[in-house]
This record gives sequence, structure tokens and C-alpha cells, in this order.
Amino acid sequence: MLSGSSLDHFHDEKDIPISFAELHRVLIPGGTAVITLDNPHNPVVWLRNHLPFAWLNRLRLVPYYVGPTTTRQQTCRQLEAVGFEVASVAHAPRAPAIWLIALLERFGWESPKSALSRVLDAFEFLQNWPTRFLTGYYVAYRVTKRTDGRGIGMANANSG
Repeated sequence: MLSGSSLDHFHDEKDIPISFAELHRVLIPGGTAVITLDNPHNPVVWLRNHLPFAWLNRLRLVPYYVGPTTTRQQTCRQLEAVGFEVASVAHAPRAPAIWLIALLERFGWESPKSALSRVLDAFEFLQNWPTRFLTGYYVAYRVTKRTDGRGIGMANANSG
């Protein structure tokens, strides 16, 4: 299952753990999901989240509403509370990828996707740096539904 950065478009942060509980409910025991959220530790995301949406929208910087997101620590706690085991956390440098593909297409690169793939592979070294949670535009969580029944379920997911 994939939840691709759609859970940070709610108006209320309390809806995020409720959504985690719903994803947990529909996933088979032992099933794996990848859940991505905007990275509030990234300076660009932080700035975007603290400026008025009307300004950003008028300037065509953000064409759609972006709601609150949660920190890595909050997200991991919320995922574990509903019954997921968090297997790994990774970051994704979105903005450099978008800029690079636009540049490659502009200059008529014959195969921008293969070039982008090679460059993004080279970016993987950022994953080992202590700044990795600042450079990623998204944070991806690979989670597995526990088979031991631990977790609070949807009824209590919105508390905490």
C-alpha cells in the first residue's frame, strides 16, 4: 500500500493519526505500507507552512491547500500507537529532482528520465549525512501491520 503525501492536506492535524488508524484497519496483518508526509524539518517546507496560503497561492507557488504535517518523532509514535511497526524512515530531495528534470528537458536531453535516475542515485549519499532530515522534502515511513494485535485502534487514534 502507498500513501503518497496525501495525509498532510487536512485542515486539522488530529486527522493524521485517524488516517493512520484507517490505513492500519484496511491493511492485512503483516502487510507493508509506505506513508509519506511533508518534512517539517526542511527549511523550504517550514517556510511554506508558516506563510499565508493566500499569498503562496496568489504567487502560484502552491496551487493547492497544504495542511499541517507532523515531526518524525510524532509520526513514529502515532504509527506505533495504531498498531504499525515502523521499519524504516527515509527522505526524498524533491525540489532538486524537479529542477534537474526541467533543466534536462529544456536542453533537449534525449533521455532525461535515465539521466535523472543516475543523478538521484548519486544523491543517495545525502542519506548518510547528519543533515538528511533537513534536505528531504518528504519523509517516507515503511511500516508493517503488527500481527500481535498491539495498537490502540481507530477509537483512540485522535488522542495524543
